[in-house]
Amino acid sequence: MVEKEAQQDIKKYSMQIDSTSALNLVLQQNSVALIRKILLSSKEVLSSSRIIIRSNPEYFKEHVINIAYLDADQTLALEKPKLVFDIQFLQELPENLKGQIEIIWVTDQDQILDEKVIEIDLLTVDTWGGERQPIELLTSFSQPNATALSPILVSASEILKSNNAGSLNGYQDRDRDAVVSQLQAIWEALLQQTLHYIVNPASFIKSGQRIRLPKQIFDEKLACCLDTTLLFSALAEQVGLDTLIVVEEGHFYVGVWLNETPNVDLIIDDIQSLRKRYDLGEVVFIETTLLTQQAKFTVALETAKQYIKDATRQHKFYLAIDVRQSRLRGIKPLSIHHEKKSHLDHSEVEWSAVSIPVYEVDQPVETKTTRVDRWLRRLLDLSLRNKLLNFKDNRYSIPLHCSELTLAKLEDALANQEGFLFKSVDSISLKDIQRDNEKQHVNQYVDENLSRKLLFSPLETQALEKRLIEVYRASRTALEEGGANTLFLAIGFLEWKESERSKKTYRAPLLLIPVQITRETAKTGYRLFMYDDEPRFNATLLQLLRQDFELDIAGLNPLPTDDAGVDVNKILHIVRKAIVNVAGWEVKAEAAIGQFSFSKYLMWLDLNTRLEELKNQPVVNHLIETPREPFIKQDEFPQPEKLDQAYQPQQLFTPLSSDSSQLAAVMSAALGRTFVLSGPPGTGKSQTITNMISQCLADGKSVLFVSEKMAALDVVYRRLTQVGLSELCLQLHSSKAQKMEVLDQLRERAQKNNDPYFLANQAKNTDWKKLSDRLVQTRDELNLHVKNLHSQHQIGWSLYTAMSDELRYRETPTLRLPDIDIANLTAEKREELNQVVVQAVNQRQLVSSNMVEELEGFGEGLSEQVWTLAWQEEYQHVQDQIGIQVNNLNNLIDEWNEAFSFTKKTKLNEIKKDFKVFDSIVGLVQRADLKLIGYIKEVDLNSIRRCKNLVSDLSEQRSKLVGQYNDEIYKVELDQLMFKWREAESKIFPFSWFAKFQLRNLMKLYQVNANRPTALAVAHDLPLLQQIQKQQREFSEIENQCSNQFGEYWKGENTPWQTFEDAFNQWQEFKRIIASNLEDKATLFKALEFSKTHSLDELSSHVQQLEALLDKLLNDHQLQPDKERTSYGDIYFEDLLLRQQQLQRSNKSWRNWLNWQVVKNRLFKEGLKPLALELLKEERDPDTALKLLNINLARQWIVYQFSKHPELNQFNGDEHEQKVQSFAEQDRAHQLAASQEIIHRWNKIFSEQDKYKTQWTLLNKELGKKRRHLPVRELMRQIPDVLVGLKPCLLMSPLSVAQYLDTQAKFDVVIFDEASQIPVWDAIGALARGKQSIVVGDNKQMPPTSFFGKGDSDEEIDEEITEDLESILDECLAAQLPELALNWHYRSRYESLIQFSNQKYYKGGLFTFPAPVAKDTAIQLHMVDGVYDKGDTRTNLGEAKAIVEFIIHHLKSQLGQNSPLTLGVVTFNMTQQKLIEDLLDNELAKYPELEAISKAGIEPLFVKNLENVQGDERDIIIFSITYAKDQDGRLSMNFGALNRQGGQRRLNVAITRARQGLHVFSALSPEEINLARTNSEGVKDLKDFLIFARNGQLHLSEVDHKKKHMKKEFIQYLQFRLQKLGWNVDLGVGHGDSGVDLAIRDDQRVGNYLAGIIVDGEGYAQAATARDRDQLRPIVLKALGWETISVWSVDWWLSPEDNLNKLDQKIKSIQSEKRVA
Repeated sequence: MVEKEAQQDIKKYSMQIDSTSALNLVLQQNSVALIRKILLSSKEVLSSSRIIIRSNPEYFKEHVINIAYLDADQTLALEKPKLVFDIQFLQELPENLKGQIEIIWVTDQDQILDEKVIEIDLLTVDTWGGERQPIELLTSFSQPNATALSPILVSASEILKSNNAGSLNGYQDRDRDAVVSQLQAIWEALLQQTLHYIVNPASFIKSGQRIRLPKQIFDEKLACCLDTTLLFSALAEQVGLDTLIVVEEGHFYVGVWLNETPNVDLIIDDIQSLRKRYDLGEVVFIETTLLTQQAKFTVALETAKQYIKDATRQHKFYLAIDVRQSRLRGIKPLSIHHEKKSHLDHSEVEWSAVSIPVYEVDQPVETKTTRVDRWLRRLLDLSLRNKLLNFKDNRYSIPLHCSELTLAKLEDALANQEGFLFKSVDSISLKDIQRDNEKQHVNQYVDENLSRKLLFSPLETQALEKRLIEVYRASRTALEEGGANTLFLAIGFLEWKESERSKKTYRAPLLLIPVQITRETAKTGYRLFMYDDEPRFNATLLQLLRQDFELDIAGLNPLPTDDAGVDVNKILHIVRKAIVNVAGWEVKAEAAIGQFSFSKYLMWLDLNTRLEELKNQPVVNHLIETPREPFIKQDEFPQPEKLDQAYQPQQLFTPLSSDSSQLAAVMSAALGRTFVLSGPPGTGKSQTITNMISQCLADGKSVLFVSEKMAALDVVYRRLTQVGLSELCLQLHSSKAQKMEVLDQLRERAQKNNDPYFLANQAKNTDWKKLSDRLVQTRDELNLHVKNLHSQHQIGWSLYTAMSDELRYRETPTLRLPDIDIANLTAEKREELNQVVVQAVNQRQLVSSNMVEELEGFGEGLSEQVWTLAWQEEYQHVQDQIGIQVNNLNNLIDEWNEAFSFTKKTKLNEIKKDFKVFDSIVGLVQRADLKLIGYIKEVDLNSIRRCKNLVSDLSEQRSKLVGQYNDEIYKVELDQLMFKWREAESKIFPFSWFAKFQLRNLMKLYQVNANRPTALAVAHDLPLLQQIQKQQREFSEIENQCSNQFGEYWKGENTPWQTFEDAFNQWQEFKRIIASNLEDKATLFKALEFSKTHSLDELSSHVQQLEALLDKLLNDHQLQPDKERTSYGDIYFEDLLLRQQQLQRSNKSWRNWLNWQVVKNRLFKEGLKPLALELLKEERDPDTALKLLNINLARQWIVYQFSKHPELNQFNGDEHEQKVQSFAEQDRAHQLAASQEIIHRWNKIFSEQDKYKTQWTLLNKELGKKRRHLPVRELMRQIPDVLVGLKPCLLMSPLSVAQYLDTQAKFDVVIFDEASQIPVWDAIGALARGKQSIVVGDNKQMPPTSFFGKGDSDEEIDEEITEDLESILDECLAAQLPELALNWHYRSRYESLIQFSNQKYYKGGLFTFPAPVAKDTAIQLHMVDGVYDKGDTRTNLGEAKAIVEFIIHHLKSQLGQNSPLTLGVVTFNMTQQKLIEDLLDNELAKYPELEAISKAGIEPLFVKNLENVQGDERDIIIFSITYAKDQDGRLSMNFGALNRQGGQRRLNVAITRARQGLHVFSALSPEEINLARTNSEGVKDLKDFLIFARNGQLHLSEVDHKKKHMKKEFIQYLQFRLQKLGWNVDLGVGHGDSGVDLAIRDDQRVGNYLAGIIVDGEGYAQAATARDRDQLRPIVLKALGWETISVWSVDWWLSPEDNLNKLDQKIKSIQSEKRVA
């Protein structure tokens, strides 16, 4: 739940809401937005906020809009939030009730910035909201599909059947009487229901009312006028009739069209137009309320007729809604899903399941045949609407008073280029002429004055003047807009009938002589001349005669001629002869001037007779056969950003500088691609077309350039002339298509064929390759620098962004981070480091300085979070236990220390060391015999071992004896015995035997078994016995000593020698163990005796407990700063206990401190130890810490990048700027050379004279003639190859293509310009003449309309009602042709002139450039007093007068100017255009010098309406809004064509024509436009535009808001440094991506900028090509008046102070120059 904060400053954040005041299902079903717009304004930068939209009661789901970023002083517009409605709630609402919309703007911390609560009326399903909703939604309540209507229709059908009056089949009979019969039958069927009248509620138009649906009417038998009107409309609609709902003040009635709905608007607010339609028999009106009075149908018709005709009740008329038009706009009948009330049947209840349904008008599936048939019908109209078949005298024609004799003479005179003035017959004096002779006198006078070059008309003088003005203007417009002359003198008329029984006759002109009417000034009269083109017979009439009457007139192709032109009399004679047998037909020798378009017939003929051949062209075939399938797959198109890599300059032939979007289109054309090129206003379409033509010509391709607009053709031709390529171009449109003009154009180049020196002087080679090679080197060097500077690296930086940050924050302290692997650092890792640093900073902020002093070192190296409340309790318990355990341990160990004479230890590890001694002693003592050790401790181990060895030897010797002897033998003198034995052995036998025997007997005495030993045994044993005796004596000596030393432990030879030795070793081990602590043996033995009787278990337990407690302690570097892991065993107990006490005193800070230690340790591990130490030393905010990290990372990474790109170390800005300048000069030289190279290539035609000798001969013959030249079409047919060689590029309109190009003419490339204004059927023929098609236009601008086709039609009902037709552009886009787009806007010298359209219609996608002014006032709104006369003239006189006054003032201000500012006027309708033209003509008649300047130059002043202004541009445009409140103060929401679907396209055209200023004249304020009354996007945009024109500010759109924000650090750094020097600097001037980075204000010229600074930053790098970046952008800015200075970031990073001084000097220099100027 959002918690509301303290009250906000309302000026800081504000929110405005535009919403409807009422809602019901009809509104939702028809996609009418509940909330039209939310405006958010902030005075400061705001990140991460959101809009929450709720309803009460909950009739839509809560909707949230997230807003990532909003800059200071910006207003963001959120258009039409997509709400999800509760359909069931809106269905079942029983009564109207009040509801609310709650809109809350909150931050991401849920702080409320602003909130609004809007009251809204929630209406039931059957409630019409009146003017609170778009009024056309009323037609939703006409329900033709309700089943309650079925009985009525059945009854009506039976009535018709009984009267033999047909059936309920709508318009199928094509009979108006049949329609009336159906209406009467419906009326009579309704009378059977005996309905009763009920009164309407008061003010129902404003507030609306509940409407009875059909079932309720029939159930209750009650109905008001609105109920009966909608009921009758539903019935008529059900049978296929088109109806009108007529709204009067307090009343409704119905109208029904007697033919299918003509071309009318959805809302008709002019009763006069209804009267005209009624008088023509196209519509009837029915007073349906009379159903409740059982009145006859005729009475209902008559009563409604009086409503329409009665002038006294005209003021009551409000408007009429055309039901069929509403259906076409997607307004469908109300459908209900279930029965809401008892009086509703199920057929009326059919709801859509979606929240905002999208309705599509059901269209029949169009086949190839129906598609082509429709095109053919559009091209050739054989109905009576066509004035070539049914000519009527109207304001666009001038009847002439001529006899048959005069007609021939007139044609001859015109053929001889004679001109004629117009006079009225009433100017002929009839004084003294008898009445009977008046006619003869007039005829004679007219005939005689023909020689005086006078033409007479039966019109009165004033009427003639008006007609001449109308015809003059209309013919001039048609020539400019259609590219072909449509003004003809019709000589001879055929009076004909549809059948013999027909009473009505029609007049069809026969011979059509092309003419032109001229006027030098507003004061001079009008003259008639022949237009240099061929006379022709009415081909449409001939087709009608062939098709409907099987009458084929021969002898008219070619036309008969005489000495001066065609033979008029013979032609009339041929026709008379052909129709002589046709009853009721007659040829009249009459003449009239009028507008006729016959070229469409040639288009029709082309399509009708050559369809299969036309289909050989891929696009034509696709449009005919498979228009809704993807176009054939083509190879990849050039990408703007890859152009420099993909193409070398040698391949590019673009004489005009082209931006990357243009060049991509040019190279796509060069590659043979077929595509659509979208060109928004001012994006250089003509420039691109010029370059496309040049490129194609360079590649040897012939080009047909087609545009319906003469202005578009002229501007391309001017550009081709500008680059020197006009000699390769042939203009075949408007006046340029006259025979002499065509021949003159051909002569310009053909005469080179007769120049003997021309070919000889032609260079075989050009400098083209040399120029190209030099250019590519410079271009690639510039691109390489940008690549080095702006390539995005894995670290997440480009070199520029890193340098920008570092330079902006150079004062940041330097930290060396050697543990960071800067070469491999990634953006993800850097972001991770940033998060760690932010976490560290946040945690560090929780640590006070006192805390640092007390706790520093505590928890050092902690790698994970340990602190919890339970942990802290446990840790403190550990600390307490440590003190106890230390005390207990000391007590226990004291007696051991005393026993061992050890000193007292104060560290655990020392105690553990002593304990180890104790433990070792105790372990040994338990296994040792201390008494024995007491004996043995004084004995030498060697003596024991000697005894042991003697015993061992004795045993070994004894074991060797042969005999067994008792111990007595060892008492004998064995040495003597041995001596005697040897003596015996030395004696001889037998003496020796006796001696030995004697000794053997002696030895017997000592034997155990008393056996006499053998001599051998004695000899063996005696030495051994001798040795044993000796060893026993030795042992006896030792034994005496040992028995005294070892006491009872001595056992002689049986002594346990190993026990003695083990005891000795134990003693030695005791001594070893405590040798370093105790040397006194007595004390040692005492300690041993103590150890024998005492246990170490308790002491061991306490040691272990203390050690376990210490292990639970965290690292503490205050106790042991030089160790990674604190060894508490090495800490003095006193220090340890004091530290724990100190820590306990700060225990409340442990949580924050230990959390800090964790994150600090993370910093250490991440290689950020220097940063962590800095944070510990001094508390910093997150931004400062992040800056400290990232700036130092940037420094390390920049150094690394400079080492990778050594050239950066030597970068010099001045040298680089010189390189840029060289590139621009080389590029311009390359462009200039392109044209010469192209012409050089096409001059090959002159070296092939023999190849086309016949064609050259024919051409030379025609060039030598003075008159009677071949028709242009015939000439071109006969010299196709020479024509292409001389003029490989033709510039034509679709009409002139049909008129002058033979059907066999083929081109390599066809380029259509302003294709959004060319209908499909007009384009097909021209399209088929090219192998490759390029369709150029803008589907956000004007579609084709029936406006220009009015010359073919004789209807004059409502010239403002024009039908939008399908364009070749829309058709190609629908057919999925690839689309490229131009996006650099050049036209507007002030961004405001394109800003509205750029945001509204092009989603901010145009690159626009700012003017060097601080406040852009190029658009001005002039509010004037005026009313809209919607009934009669449909003009605004007050506004027109103000505009004419402004024009005169402007023209006066331009007198004497070398380059006067050109002017154009755009009006919303034709009648306002005519009014302004009339008023202006009257004023200019007073000022001849102003009229001269208005017509001067290639851009004369124009006054045009929305329908024909596309393609034009002027310096200053005046926009006449025209519409306003009427005389009664009422404002209709009908703004003509603007109300229609796509009406905003017209507005887009109107407001984008100006180069320097747009002046909007309006008597209508934006606040008066009530968007609740209309759902038209065009009207909504008009309101927004008027607000923009008045305020000069445009709200930020969601598209703009989502755009990526560029790095500004370097630019902000420059701004800061320059401001310190005293300059007034604005940041980021311009709304587009091509703005000026920094602008220096001019203190002398307030509101202007002195200079602009361009930084080689992200905007600079975004340019797709070097030309975009280093040539075009500076050129455009300079043309707009900027003095620009380039700043190079590498230079500044290396030497900021030097570069600052240089920049300061440059600005001062510019300042000085401007002051001098």
